[in-house]
Amino acid sequence: MSGASPGGIEEAVRRAGRAVVQVECTFGGRALPEGLRKLLPVPEGELIPEGQASGVIINGERGYIITNAHVVRGASSIAVTLADGRRFPARIVGTDPFSDLALLKINAKGLPAVVLGSSESLPIGSWLVAIGNPFRFENSVTVGVLSAKRRDLLAPGRELPLEDLIQTDAAINRGNSGGAVVNLEGELVGIPTAIVSPRVGQGMGFAVCVERVKRVVPQLIAHGRATWAWLGIEYMPVGMEEVPKERPPTPTGMIVTNMVRGGPADRAGVKRRDIVASIDGKTLRLKSDLLLYVRSRDPGSTVTLRTWRAGRWLNVRVVLEPIPQAAVRQ
Repeated sequence: MSGASPGGIEEAVRRAGRAVVQVECTFGGRALPEGLRKLLPVPEGELIPEGQASGVIINGERGYIITNAHVVRGASSIAVTLADGRRFPARIVGTDPFSDLALLKINAKGLPAVVLGSSESLPIGSWLVAIGNPFRFENSVTVGVLSAKRRDLLAPGRELPLEDLIQTDAAINRGNSGGAVVNLEGELVGIPTAIVSPRVGQGMGFAVCVERVKRVVPQLIAHGRATWAWLGIEYMPVGMEEVPKERPPTPTGMIVTNMVRGGPADRAGVKRRDIVASIDGKTLRLKSDLLLYVRSRDPGSTVTLRTWRAGRWLNVRVVLEPIPQAAVRQ
């Protein structure tokens, strides 16, 4: 990757900037419902509801634009303004509240589209460029670094956190939601979705990683929605939670701290205080190892958990189910 020289940043903006659009929503004739005019005051993170936000063209021949689900939620009409000033009505192809992504379509062809990159291959500290429309200042550019990966953030109205986010200190403000976070090659690596309140901390913005975009978009095109699998358990890495007296012969794994009654793992026989050492033969060392593996599988598929309970190993087969929609109301 090229260094963070002005030329490198300028090239990233040149390649990606034309694909960033303004997304304007009306809600029952108003630009924004009265109850959503303020940033939502929550202790950990806050989604940014707005009548004017951002989007990114991901397919210029079919007029597909990705943005945040919370941007268009409840909108009665949507308009998209391109970087060249042209304006089009847009329709919602589908939304996925779980990942906070929405796919829009406009009746236009030959549009400049962003190239989808990879956040997984970026090392921490890599330079990132955020492009969006904060406070209606169209196509504004801010620069920062990749602060962290695989962050989870609890947002209002959700029982489940936003997962597998990338964190950056590039300035993200009201209006950046749904825009682009790109690397110095101008490739999309994230979609801004949330910030930590400035009342709590500075320079802490979060974006949906592009890997989620790649997984969700085909489902939205085909079905108008996306499905994600879950086990229905809460867990912590061994070492962060007191292990049972009958210690397992492995220092790694996840200890089950809570269960969703009637959930997939509960019905399969997983118990609280079980230590899950592997899933389908894959050793679990980090909390994200289990989460990302489950999210990569389709609901209805079966996984095998290698668990330690009462001094012996058990193989527990669990049929994964879709995450309940009631758990994600945004």
